[in-house]
Amino acid sequence: MKTIRRERIDESSDRIPHIFLSHNHNNKSIVRKLARDLNKFGIDVWLDEWEIKVGESLHKSIGKAIEKSKYIGIAITPEFVKSDWCNDELIQALAREKRERKTVILPLLFKQAKSLPFIDDRLYLDFSYSYFKSLTHLCALLHEANPKIISSYLNFEPIENYRDVHNILLELGWNGYQLVDEMEFKLLSELIEFAGSSIKSVKKSIVKSNTNELQYYTDLGWKLKNKFPNHPLIKQLFEE
Repeated sequence: MKTIRRERIDESSDRIPHIFLSHNHNNKSIVRKLARDLNKFGIDVWLDEWEIKVGESLHKSIGKAIEKSKYIGIAITPEFVKSDWCNDELIQALAREKRERKTVILPLLFKQAKSLPFIDDRLYLDFSYSYFKSLTHLCALLHEANPKIISSYLNFEPIENYRDVHNILLELGWNGYQLVDEMEFKLLSELIEFAGSSIKSVKKSIVKSNTNELQYYTDLGWKLKNKFPNHPLIKQLFEE
C-alpha cells in the first residue's frame, strides 16, 4: 500500500489523477463508494467533495480536473441523463478527446441505465450487473495492465469480493499500493509512530521518501487494525 498527500490541481501542479468521476449529485453515495474502492487499489481519484474547498469555484475546479486527469469516468445513471451540468462535463471531455485524438472517456453504467448519446457506440463497464468484476476491470485498465491478460482473468476467474479483486490485481502486476488523502496520511503517520515499538515488522515495512511519501506493504494496515482494534486512530482510518 502507499499513502500520499494529494496535491491540489492548479496551474503549477504536476499531479495527473488516474480518473475524474463525472456524476449527478443525486448519485453521490454510489460514486463515493466507487472512489473509495478505487483508492483501496492504488487509483488516484478526483472527486469533487475531496478536492474543492468552501468558496472555490466549482466550474473552474472541475474544468481543470477534466483537462488534467488521465481519464474521465462517466457514471451513467438515469439521473445523469437529465442533468445539464453533467452533460456540460461530458461535452468538455468529448472536446478534449477530439483535441488530443486519444481515448479519455470511460462509460460506467449504474442502476441499469442506458448508455448516452455521443458515446453509445463504446464498450462500457456495467457496475449494475457485476460490481466486483467491473471494479477489477477498471482498476486493471487504470494500472495499464495488458488488455488481453485482463480479459483472460475476467473470463475465467471468480470475482465476488474485494479479496478476489486484490488477488487478481496482484497477478496482473499491481504492487499493492494505496492512495489516501492528507487527513488519512497524518492519522496513519501518527498510528505507525505509535505502533513502531510494538510491531517488529513495522520499521522494516516503512520507507519515508524526501517527497513526504509514506510507503508500506499491503498487510501492514491489517496488522495495525488487528493489534490495536480499539485505538481511536484505527477507528478514524478504517470505519466507514
